[in-house]
Amino acid sequence: MSRRNKAVVFIAFLWILLILGIIIPIFWGKYNKPHKSSPPGKYIKVGVFCTETGDPVPDGLAVRCVGPYGYDVIGKTSKGYAFFGSGVADGTYTISWTWCGKLWTYDVTIDCSKLTWVFDYKVPNPTITKHFLYDTEWGEFPPVIGLNVILLENGEPIATKTTDGTGTVVFGGDLVEVCKNYTLRYTWGGTTYTIPSPPIHFAYTEDGKLMVCSWEETNYLDPKGGGDKSSDSLTLADQFGFPY
Repeated sequence: MSRRNKAVVFIAFLWILLILGIIIPIFWGKYNKPHKSSPPGKYIKVGVFCTETGDPVPDGLAVRCVGPYGYDVIGKTSKGYAFFGSGVADGTYTISWTWCGKLWTYDVTIDCSKLTWVFDYKVPNPTITKHFLYDTEWGEFPPVIGLNVILLENGEPIATKTTDGTGTVVFGGDLVEVCKNYTLRYTWGGTTYTIPSPPIHFAYTEDGKLMVCSWEETNYLDPKGGGDKSSDSLTLADQFGFPY
């Protein structure tokens, strides 16, 4: 074979090596990519919702999860859920959080039967209670019955209730939520009042706990308010049996 032919063969051989060096890695990578043959690790999803409305608790509630092998993690809720894992081991876990100043604790057990473990729980919404009594001179404080009281949320009226036979109105969890501002409005003696100041506000502490879940207060109103003296006198005498 002549030198020229040898050179041509050599160059062709180099081209073949070059092509193979490019093609083989491509096909090797295409058909031999590492695949996820093993499933992802198990994880725990804890949901906390309000009993009265079914709404998720506001973001930021601290939920603690303690399990085997020293597992101890605190997660904050987002859209009602806190996540733990992935990769949590089989075993029994204690889930807890603080709501209304009370420690809520639940024990749950997970195993290899499934990967995603979801546990949903219900907590009560806050409650606002207001009492209205007559501020009389003789030391008795009869209830103000039939007074219309408006609940305002962030300055907007959302509900109206009338004081009952004990002079009380209660705005419960179907209306009151965490992390919003509430005031009460009523008219007495021709004057409209909005109380309290600052507004009622149920909120988490910095470490994600809800310590207070109820607000209660009593107002003592002038017995001459809401009408003239004679009509008030007649009403009090009829209801409670003593002179005005």
